[in-house]
Amino acid sequence: MRSSLHVDLLQRVQGMIKSAFQAGDETSTSVADLVEEHFPAALLLVALDGRIIDANQRAAEFLERDPRDVRGLSLDQLAPDDCQDTVELLLARARRESTMQTCELQLESSSGRQIDVLVQCRPTEVDNEKRLLMCMCDISRWRSADPRKLLFEEQLQHSQKMEALGQLASGIAHDFNNLLTLITGYSRVLLDDTDPTSTHHQHLQKIARASKQATDLVAQLLAFSRDDGPRAAVVNLNQVLIDFESMLQRIIGEDIELDARLDPDLQNIRISPNQLDQVLMNLTVNARDAMPDGGQLLFDTAGVYLGNSRPPSLRHLSSGPYVKLTVADNGIGMSPEVAERIFEPFFTTKDLGEGTGLGLATARSIVRQYGGAITVQSEPGNGTTFELYFPTADSSVDSMRQTPMHGFPAVGSEQILLVDDHRDVRELAAQILASQGYRVTEAPLHGGSIQLDPVARYSLAIIDAGQPRPAVEKLVAQLRDGQPDIKILFLAGYRGPEADSPHTRVLRKPFTPDGLTRTVRELLDEPQ
Repeated sequence: MRSSLHVDLLQRVQGMIKSAFQAGDETSTSVADLVEEHFPAALLLVALDGRIIDANQRAAEFLERDPRDVRGLSLDQLAPDDCQDTVELLLARARRESTMQTCELQLESSSGRQIDVLVQCRPTEVDNEKRLLMCMCDISRWRSADPRKLLFEEQLQHSQKMEALGQLASGIAHDFNNLLTLITGYSRVLLDDTDPTSTHHQHLQKIARASKQATDLVAQLLAFSRDDGPRAAVVNLNQVLIDFESMLQRIIGEDIELDARLDPDLQNIRISPNQLDQVLMNLTVNARDAMPDGGQLLFDTAGVYLGNSRPPSLRHLSSGPYVKLTVADNGIGMSPEVAERIFEPFFTTKDLGEGTGLGLATARSIVRQYGGAITVQSEPGNGTTFELYFPTADSSVDSMRQTPMHGFPAVGSEQILLVDDHRDVRELAAQILASQGYRVTEAPLHGGSIQLDPVARYSLAIIDAGQPRPAVEKLVAQLRDGQPDIKILFLAGYRGPEADSPHTRVLRKPFTPDGLTRTVRELLDEPQ
């Protein structure tokens, strides 16, 4: 609760500071003047070198200084020696990024008293200069008096670990997906050229299956980062379960009885259909593994309303109507110690090599991404029950879910411009398209522009969206300035522009030869 209040406060104060500085009224540009009457929290406005530009009265009070004496000091002057690294990391990250930061550190008052402080920082712009707005809460007394302080620290560390995992996944995804594109693409090319009865064909099939498993693992890692940009749709959970029933039955096998109790009046929800399938798959696999000797698996849907009276695990949700999905098994269950860690990334009770420990962590990340929650109840020997809550959607179900494209030829003869700085991926895509009759011009991207043949007329430009966004936007503008009707296909490893403009699509890496040629053909066949 305290964290969410800080976020809201920072957003409001940030707007007030911007407005005041833009107005140029020197009498109202002090943080103290702006917020003292309305916001009792401690606030510092800090330059990116750590110099304190302004402080409100509350900040000055717990530092035991006059606000005028705080201004001009640097953060490292207020922090003890063992917190210097934390201060430097906070400032270094603020210089690199524009995201909210949360951390805990110690500050020293003028009398030498050390104060435990929970800090949330939001970058803001003042007079065209990037600044750091810091909202601080003195938690010294709370920590010393509250026996739950260790739980608070564990939750904070878990949040930071999840954030670090998301950054790691985003950082490696582009290069890793390029490598998977090459493995997937060339294995499919070789499979098409080998005798299906040969040993080489069987070996290639194993390579293709391994690359698919690696692709799925990258997708699970990216679920912790919001940079993967899944496309949400309005769906009915009952219909999804009905469509998914045969797949679920194959997963659990013949020894487990599958039961579905579906609310006929269930409202719709908004979520990425592919990600919803992933959540259902992960929960089903978890239930299957908990019932090695067979058992029963129940899927139950219901509409619920969350008001003020709700369990602590759901207090972060807004009040309102929700769709509740219950997934219950009568398997071996879990101890309280295991249940507490079941959603942690890479935590698993399975033997080495039998599980990644990402399935349930991914499920929770996806559910939370769409404003929902997931809880677990379990006892050893008494099975496990997961309850998932999704906010309802007012609009009707989208008419189409993503389905494989079949039934039309993927060949052509159009002129295609292929722009990708990864030479091997560019050569693979060019080879695939040329084999289908397309005329392909390859080009690397340098600084957001390429040398174009002034007389060439391209029907389609395929652009690697993993390159710096300003460079990609500059290239698209260059292409459409000379040829307004050109169609654009972005190849995105983990993030990319939304395909919300006419004649534009996004194809995720790693792609297969069939996926590339069919997407190209479908985009080219769109009417102008």
